[in-house]
Amino acid sequence: MKHMNDAWTRILDNDFAVPQGVRPVDLLDDLLDGLAAADPAVRDGLVYPVFATWVERGHFDDSAELVGERICTQLAHPQIQARTFATLIIAELVSRDTARPIVSASVMGRWYDAFSCWWLAEKDLRGYDTSLGWLHAVAHGADTVGAFGVSRHSDAERLRDLIGLVITRVLRDEHLWDALEDQRLALALTSTLLRDELAHNDVEAWLLRISQALRRDADAVPVPVWRQNLLRLMNAVYVHASRARLTEDGASRWSSIEPALTDTIRSAWPPLA
Repeated sequence: MKHMNDAWTRILDNDFAVPQGVRPVDLLDDLLDGLAAADPAVRDGLVYPVFATWVERGHFDDSAELVGERICTQLAHPQIQARTFATLIIAELVSRDTARPIVSASVMGRWYDAFSCWWLAEKDLRGYDTSLGWLHAVAHGADTVGAFGVSRHSDAERLRDLIGLVITRVLRDEHLWDALEDQRLALALTSTLLRDELAHNDVEAWLLRISQALRRDADAVPVPVWRQNLLRLMNAVYVHASRARLTEDGASRWSSIEPALTDTIRSAWPPLA
């Protein structure tokens, strides 16, 4: 392990250049092992930056399908840090495909199915652990949602599923967000909600589901965790989405969803109405 840590350090120090005579895909096993490392200095400080940068620079373009399938398998790893950092690499691969097509729609669909199944089922929602460092299942999942949300392969059906996936995840949460999860999710949702492929009726149906959830146990004491998280998320979505009005295309899209979004937020607490 120390040998590989030294190798990752040299790669970082050399502006992430691939070592001479080495193919990045040949280091895939070592990269996956590093993403599962319990030491955050190794996982988050060395291996993840190398892996992500190599994906961004196209070093896995010719082997993207293989890399993606191996990463999806990592989502079933017994260690939480392995799972939550695997989804970040999925996000990188999806973003790379958006920048330069590298996989087919069917491959992207398999990645999405693997991600969504893991994210909904994940029980360990800690943001930060004093021993393991950043875990961030919710926030890292949000980054992956955002990548799929702008993917060239995401049609209206996929986009509807994405925004529904987020709310299902939030309604299941029993962990009060304490590490800016609401901001990461809001950014991902906003980029998805502003896609032209998502019909106005789809957004309204999504908001209706949220309104119905917020009306449940409205007077419960203490306030349920999911309700606190959801309210923070919707307020953050409003702020992020409102910035769309700064562009000509975004202004039109924002004007079509703003009234329903405002009504949904107001419905959560009568004094806001």
